[in-house]
Amino acid sequence: MNSSVDIVINLVRDTLHEIPENDLEKICKEFSDNKIDSSALKCVNNFDTLTKILPGVPFGHTLKLFGAIREFNTSKDEFCESDDTLPVTSDDSFSFISTSTPNSIPTVISEDCSDSLSIGNESELAGPSFENATHPIPNSFPIKSCQFGYHAKMLINTGSLTDKGKREITSEMIRVMKNYESHPGRLLRRAAVSALVTLGKASLGLSDEEAKIFWLHKITQKLNTQLKQIRKSQKEKKPSKRVSNNLSGLANTSVAKCRKVSNTFESHMEENSLMEQHQMNLKQEFMKPIILRNKQKISELMAQTFYFRQKYIADNKPTPQTMTKEWPAISTFNELLREMNRIQQINPTLDKLQTNGEILFDKVIAYVQKVQTGSKLKRILKQISIEDNITNQDWKLVIGLWLLTNLLPNKTKKHFGLERYLLDLYPTNTTYEDVKNELPDRHQPVLILFGTLVKIQKICLMSEKNIVMQVDSIVQGVVALLSYYYAINYEYCPHVCKALQFVQYFWLEIKKPPIVDSVKELAMKLEF
Repeated sequence: MNSSVDIVINLVRDTLHEIPENDLEKICKEFSDNKIDSSALKCVNNFDTLTKILPGVPFGHTLKLFGAIREFNTSKDEFCESDDTLPVTSDDSFSFISTSTPNSIPTVISEDCSDSLSIGNESELAGPSFENATHPIPNSFPIKSCQFGYHAKMLINTGSLTDKGKREITSEMIRVMKNYESHPGRLLRRAAVSALVTLGKASLGLSDEEAKIFWLHKITQKLNTQLKQIRKSQKEKKPSKRVSNNLSGLANTSVAKCRKVSNTFESHMEENSLMEQHQMNLKQEFMKPIILRNKQKISELMAQTFYFRQKYIADNKPTPQTMTKEWPAISTFNELLREMNRIQQINPTLDKLQTNGEILFDKVIAYVQKVQTGSKLKRILKQISIEDNITNQDWKLVIGLWLLTNLLPNKTKKHFGLERYLLDLYPTNTTYEDVKNELPDRHQPVLILFGTLVKIQKICLMSEKNIVMQVDSIVQGVVALLSYYYAINYEYCPHVCKALQFVQYFWLEIKKPPIVDSVKELAMKLEF
């Protein structure tokens, strides 16, 4: 038998070694009878051709064998050294990079700060090197090798950014890149995104440089996530010292229990005195002019005195005036009004903001109804019944702000809770006590609307379960909410901060401070 045919027979045996011996012999006989050698495998370039060669073989075995043949053809012919390929060397460079290291991978980026990742500085992308034992890197990235799915093709054809399309593109690009480097380096990643932005409308309406940076962000983030998962799976979990002592019988818990009982009273007294010290420091901080106050310190002190403040409210049932006096950070009414006036002076009139808000949130509502929404958004849409007889001009703003917090991606910790929206709607006959009991314990302010979408009776800004101020319209309420965010700026959930950034940048048109990437992505999805 020809040695070239033997290679093919061995390939078939290695691929289908799990099936019964009789079936395997029949398949090998088909290849030997047809005299299919390694050069003839080039003709087996699609699945239908292989099914004609093996008519009686189950599709599962045929598909597995087809994958092995395609991989064999690729490794044998497509990536052999020729005019358009070069071996991996340290001098490799692409047209848009002057100098780079091919076998580098970026350091792991924290998921909490992925929005603020900067790709412009190449030193930030440098990292540990890994050995790559795969195919030579071509001079130009073979973008045609990428087998994009439906959502990816829709994104490329229409230029409309979707989460599924973005996910399919990054996954497929990484799969193809790993044919050349097991850990795709900076050189290969930049070559890939440079080829990607030339396809259809994959640039998403951005300039070439901005589009490259955008896709480089996404591919780098996914590679970092994969690397973190690999490291986490390889890391051995060691039992804690307490568990080891308990298992070995060395732990003596009686002494620890006695110490715990004897120190309970002392620790309680120390905790109370510490809380009182924090409260005193907080008052001293608010005695300073607003320009000299340390907002970070105020935030930390408010967080540290939260449970002490909760106990104080339960034991003494204080009035809002007393609470304001004891904790000035709860309500700085005069400063809030000054901040409101400052923001309204540098922005369009309230009527102009009303018009801009209706245009913006029209797109938000249409986007949510069009796409396959998540469970949180579906739950909100079920609670909202959009009727034809709605005469209230603010209803679009109410629904849009209600949906906005859940449209932005978040990594919020459990103790924050995802029920923290920018506003909440309560029936007209709801009492103040009912609202306080319903609101989660939080420092951040929230707009409370009494009434229905047809007619809103009253709009209040609340914080620490106390009414800070009452406003006449949703626009004034949002300005007050953002003013409170600027004036106090403490204990805000990450996803609420993103929602406020969206309102600040695209509705109130305040361009500073800069916004994070996920907020820009949402605006691109809304085509705003």
